[in-house]
Amino acid sequence: MKRYLLIFAGMAILLLLLVGCMVGPKYAKPSAPLAPDFKEATDWKEGDGWKKAQPNDAPLRGKWWELYDDAKLNELEEQVDPSNQTLKIAEANFRQARTAIRFNRAAEAPTIGTSPSITSIRASANQPYFPSSLANNGSGEFILPLDLSYEIDF
Repeated sequence: MKRYLLIFAGMAILLLLLVGCMVGPKYAKPSAPLAPDFKEATDWKEGDGWKKAQPNDAPLRGKWWELYDDAKLNELEEQVDPSNQTLKIAEANFRQARTAIRFNRAAEAPTIGTSPSITSIRASANQPYFPSSLANNGSGEFILPLDLSYEIDF
């Protein structure tokens, strides 16, 4: 009996492997007719007011704001660059101070914590190689621990 089961399982696995290797029908690209007034890209002409695009982003490198010829803008941009690092340092110091305040104030209030859990298990008599005498209708647990801590400072 075991031998037939092994042969059957081997045949089933072989069949699955062969089915997985099948390829669908050969793909044929559908033909789509071209529009009757289609022109090649080289035949297109520029209309009135249109010209070919000529990307030129080289002038935008470096001090791009000087394109506007605005003295006030140039003056403001020169002030921003060195101030930027100072502003980043001030912002980092502010965040560090805020974190220290939160850490020190954390002990001023009570701390409440919980981690509830629900579990259930049911042993079925229909399992293979399982004694039916050990089967049950199931059992479950609901656990609700609660932690409360507060440090009194005199």
